[in-house]
Amino acid sequence: MKQSGITLILCLAVISVVGCDNRQAEESRKRQNVEAEHERTKQAIDELAKAHNAVLNWRQGLAAKEPVGRIYSVELAPVLIRSDGRPLLFIADALDVSSTTENLRMPRPSDIFSDPQFINLPTDRQVSVLSRIDKNYAALPRDQQLSILNSKLSRGSPAYAAGKDYVCSFQVTVNASRSIRLILGCTPEQATQIIHDAEGRYAVVARVTSLGSAVPRPDEDDNEKEHAWFPAYGECLGELNLGKDYLDDLFELWSFPVKKTDQ
Repeated sequence: MKQSGITLILCLAVISVVGCDNRQAEESRKRQNVEAEHERTKQAIDELAKAHNAVLNWRQGLAAKEPVGRIYSVELAPVLIRSDGRPLLFIADALDVSSTTENLRMPRPSDIFSDPQFINLPTDRQVSVLSRIDKNYAALPRDQQLSILNSKLSRGSPAYAAGKDYVCSFQVTVNASRSIRLILGCTPEQATQIIHDAEGRYAVVARVTSLGSAVPRPDEDDNEKEHAWFPAYGECLGELNLGKDYLDDLFELWSFPVKKTDQ
């Protein structure tokens, strides 16, 4: 009886060790699969950047800034709108896809000349929209209406990607207190892909052509006016869904000042 008890204890010990080894092996396989998938994602991002000669580490241009410090338009503009014309690759969250020809919302008059939907409308519809907003404008002769419209667009609108059927909007984190809202002209194929993609984050290649002033973003947890986002207009050249677990760009935020590397 005593020997049977000892045997039982030994069997239970062996089973426990084997079970532990199996669990460790399973956890190791899962970890290896996650790491392999992460490497494939990084490789796909590199290939997307190479296909468009895009700048990957654009935050290098903000190396003097702190992770939680203020960043101003005058500092951000040359980082996003490069003198060599190269596009940038952003890691971003998709916000919206809208048509430039349907369901035009009515923005405030002060905003309308920087509204991408308005900018991409045919001239007759632009005149119609302005006439609905401003009765004095509506009463002007046609030639004066066109003259005012052209003048305002040339001075007030961002250099937006004209001729696109859709506008794709993305949110990009710059640092803990600043973000960018990319407002990009995109093709029907790009719009359809984003609409039908599963939930996730994106690698977005964009050529930014205009940057607006910072817009205060109220924070629910504190009332300090430290948080703001910048509207950045341009053209979407390519996009890639990364899944919802890709967070490398957020880890990068805390590596300021960014070490200079080849772009």
